[in-house]
Amino acid sequence: LATQNGMSGSQWIAMQGRSGRTGNWDAYGVVAASRDNNVSKFIRDGMATVVGLGNNRIMVVTEGIEETASGGVYANVVRAIQSFDGGHTWDYAGRRIVYQCGLDANTGRRYNAYCPMAVRVGGGPVGVVFCTDEDFGGTPDASSAAVDQRRTHIKYIRTLESFESWGGKVDVWTGGSQAYAPGMIETASNVLLVTIDHFAGHQRFLKYDVLGTLVGQTAADGKLAVWPNPTPGDVYVSGLGAGETLRIYDLSGRMLMTHTAAGGTERLHLPEVGPYCLMEIRGKFFKLLKE
Repeated sequence: LATQNGMSGSQWIAMQGRSGRTGNWDAYGVVAASRDNNVSKFIRDGMATVVGLGNNRIMVVTEGIEETASGGVYANVVRAIQSFDGGHTWDYAGRRIVYQCGLDANTGRRYNAYCPMAVRVGGGPVGVVFCTDEDFGGTPDASSAAVDQRRTHIKYIRTLESFESWGGKVDVWTGGSQAYAPGMIETASNVLLVTIDHFAGHQRFLKYDVLGTLVGQTAADGKLAVWPNPTPGDVYVSGLGAGETLRIYDLSGRMLMTHTAAGGTERLHLPEVGPYCLMEIRGKFFKLLKE
């Protein structure tokens, strides 16, 4: 499609619709699902995931490149674009950055965010896992480098209100530097299984309980999330209003700490009390596993 529109060298995401669950793939012609609103703009989108948002609204999350080359080199970024009519047409003007890393001060080059995978979590937000080299410092990896030669941590980010904005990233795996192709499926409502390829036949499986989606659509109405679970030590809590209090207990019921929220996403370091503890929020208790 890019070549047909005079943009040889660009890479767009194409989509074809199906007539029902078992029909032919001829609901409409092949369309460009992900490209810039400016058809002549150079883009390189790939690694696409399609997520249904309800009411014929769908989102495609892709790996792409930054708007302009930083330090003379294009870095990878994660983008999203939506359709409001089941994929017939796409909101190119609303193509958004899901996550874009910062710049290395010495080289002026941007660190990379790449190889995303997206799922709808508990019928609520869209969650995305992706690779990034920004934790390592020094010269950013070349986006064209072999994947087993790139330094990688795995992160997670999710949508906020109305699927139009994105929250802060959180760690999924930071235990080394070799990883690729994170996968993610929802095995039960608000329970995610994350897979990570560590090369040479080595894979990792991580289970996360996304404790949330209580009532309402906004933090003020009661929407709440706690992640990751299990955790290496830190947990994140979103959906608390400023001034709300949460408490941490051991399994005997002894209170270990309290925390007053400032609003937004809170980061807490769990006390050293063994593998399990309880978090109380609004009179509800959540059991957390510390790995």
